[in-house]
Amino acid sequence: MNTLPCPVEDSEQIALLEWCKWHESKYPALKWIAHCPNGGKRSKSEAARFKKMGVRKGFPDIMLHYPNGKHYGLFLEMKRLKGGKVESEQQDWIDYLNSQGYLAVVCRGWKEASEVIIKYLERDYQK
Repeated sequence: MNTLPCPVEDSEQIALLEWCKWHESKYPALKWIAHCPNGGKRSKSEAARFKKMGVRKGFPDIMLHYPNGKHYGLFLEMKRLKGGKVESEQQDWIDYLNSQGYLAVVCRGWKEASEVIIKYLERDYQK
């Protein structure tokens, strides 16, 4: 039996943003979704420059800058379908954002993330 490899986190994020582009006519708020280039491999000098520019370890990958009446905005920490551990700094951000009136969620794969986005926009997200 052939099995396909599990997509990496970058591929899941790209798939999610493609999904958003295709669904923007139904959900116009998707215009305000963005990725924060917080992770990734960088040279030491580039990492130092990014840190000076405000990059913070553990900050969520995707932000939807749109209040839904219940929350000020949505933050998604993307993980691949299998593997991908939530680091302590990531959990700290998630807990903090949730305590401040945002919705912050860990999503495994683009499909789960798209389902969270729809529920968020339709004010139907239940923790």
